[in-house]
Amino acid sequence: DSYNEVLVYYDIESNSIQKKSKTRLFQEGIYRLKIGEIFEEETQEFKMIEQPSKYHKWNGKTWEVNIEEVREIKRQELKHIREQKISENIEVHGSLFQVREKDLENFEDVARAIRRKKKTEEDTRAWILADNSIKTFTYAQLLDVLDERALRKEKIFNEYGSLAIQLQQANTVKQIEKITWEAKK
Repeated sequence: DSYNEVLVYYDIESNSIQKKSKTRLFQEGIYRLKIGEIFEEETQEFKMIEQPSKYHKWNGKTWEVNIEEVREIKRQELKHIREQKISENIEVHGSLFQVREKDLENFEDVARAIRRKKKTEEDTRAWILADNSIKTFTYAQLLDVLDERALRKEKIFNEYGSLAIQLQQANTVKQIEKITWEAKK
């Protein structure tokens, strides 16, 4: 068995190269177990225990998992995806608009101009689209983009809420790993 192979090592006391079995070296405190490795006293054999998931940590004897830690990692992953989904381009009136946080200020300018009666919903404005082309829209059409984004954001938060509930109820790594956003329809 390859675990009881003869290993070559340097012995400081005798200032020489020595050969001993892995078992002997372990018993003498010279060989250290690898992560996931155990030595079974009764059979005098070394065994590797496979890591059950990327979340499991070796404690020297067994693989352990902190389910709260795994939940928090998944929660952060879901939040990151939620923010990406909210910021994705949105199609309104046959045009693809950018609606990232930094783009919203431009849409708020449109809403403010109408609120302050500086512009009407029928007034027009040139707008740079997601593909960098420029197209003219009415102020009402531009407000529709904000409305559409708000609707999408509400759906995304509802889905996130559902995923967060599933996450809280999950008790195993496998259950947590199965929690994912639905593919785009």
